Amino acid sequence: MHRFIIGGNNKTISSFLKEKIPENFQFEYLPDNEKLLEQAEETFPDGIILAFTRPGWNDLQFIRSLFNLKKVPATLILSDYLTTAQAVSCLRLGAVDCLNGKPEIEIILKVLNRIVKHNSSIPPVFSSRDDKIFIHGKSNKTIKMLNAAQNFSSFDFPVLITGETGSGKELAARVIHAAGKRSAWPFTAVNCAALPDELIVSELFGTSRGAYTGSLERGGLFEKTSGGTLFLDEIGELSSRNQSVLLRAIENNEIRRLGSAAYKKVNIRIIAATNRNLKSQIHAGKFRKDLYYRLNFLSISISPLRERKEDIMPLAVHFLKKLRPEQKYIINNEAEEKLLKYSWPGNVRELQSVILKSTFSTYTQIISPADIVFE
Repeated sequence: MHRFIIGGNNKTISSFLKEKIPENFQFEYLPDNEKLLEQAEETFPDGIILAFTRPGWNDLQFIRSLFNLKKVPATLILSDYLTTAQAVSCLRLGAVDCLNGKPEIEIILKVLNRIVKHNSSIPPVFSSRDDKIFIHGKSNKTIKMLNAAQNFSSFDFPVLITGETGSGKELAARVIHAAGKRSAWPFTAVNCAALPDELIVSELFGTSRGAYTGSLERGGLFEKTSGGTLFLDEIGELSSRNQSVLLRAIENNEIRRLGSAAYKKVNIRIIAATNRNLKSQIHAGKFRKDLYYRLNFLSISISPLRERKEDIMPLAVHFLKKLRPEQKYIINNEAEEKLLKYSWPGNVRELQSVILKSTFSTYTQIISPADIVFE
């Protein structure tokens, strides 16, 4: 039996669902918001359905309170009328889906089955046919991040991923792509900090013959990624001029090759990432406010590894199996304690490096504290 709590001001939805949804789903209507919050925290149902005729300010504040709980059940929002801004806000807070108008019962059931299926797969270990994608961990912060990434995969809105260097921002972007409808098309990652300022436009948008001496007709990454996802890493490093050009391309879904007067339509999803505080960059005049709000429709914040200690050992074991599959290494208790006490300023990337070096340091298959060396 799958138990769902129903809240909101639409009093007819409970009887409607009980009549239409199979008997293995149990629905309990709780119109009292405080009682709903208590039930969500104490009994932790399979999911929550919030049904509104037309959500007002108090309803949106309640949704915010729900997602402030330490552990939030998967939540579906139904509304007779929901603005785009309200829907985006709910998704950013963590809603599994927002269904507007009067959705067919088959669509509602599909979402409920997705929630039930997801609940049976926790703790998450995301994997796909792409061997570049792996997320191992059991901390609440990793679970929350993975839930958000998989939820956002259903939509085409831009996503902004923030986090320290080496924390796994590109992996989160790859999860969004791999779990979504664009997975059959390219995923292209570009590091904005690694490209010279004068080459970024030609790299992203391409060049036309004669744009400069020796230039050929060549498509850029926007065209080559058609249908797929373009991941712009270190977006905070773009110059003001290139930010302006990128903003136009994202707003109009069209690009112009360097040296050409013609515009071309493109069909890609943008995911951007940064280790900088873009709001501080905006106040300092170094980042465009309009580009920030265009990129930050949906957002994911990845916590540093030192704040999710529960993930260290699952990741360490994974790296041993992935990087040295020919040997069966074991990390002894003292070495594990050393790994857990370290602050990991280089995050997951540093952990991978330390684990790999430890396998070359040991003369046996037992990794001891002496084999764990931090820079």
